[in-house]
Amino acid sequence: ATARCTAPAEALCVALDSARTRLLAPFAPPPTCDTVVVRPRSLTASGNPQTLNVAVRRGRRAVVGATVVATGPGIAASARTGSGGVARMTLRPDTPGALTVRLRGSRMCGAPPRVGIAAAAAGVGPSLTG
Repeated sequence: ATARCTAPAEALCVALDSARTRLLAPFAPPPTCDTVVVRPRSLTASGNPQTLNVAVRRGRRAVVGATVVATGPGIAASARTGSGGVARMTLRPDTPGALTVRLRGSRMCGAPPRVGIAAAAAGVGPSLTG
């Protein structure tokens, strides 16, 4: 950067400056889509209650108040994200298949995440013999 001042004696000085800026990378606007992360990645079709945590982010920030919808075999549930950007759903899957998680009213980055629902293992459960 350079600066110079040219003025006659007893006059106000007018400063002129210039600078060169080197652009290191092209400008990337902030993301306008939401990223969804689902935990756990799989559930068991046992009919028992299981919690699904869905985190929603826009860039690095949590999205508060987003509506998360989970649909699958015998399941249709929705929840809103809290102050940390996480929605918690308690589900009772009883049919094997895949659960799809979507956002209502906003755009997701990429394909909707899917959660596998595995068949319950035979012979696992309470013993009913006397």
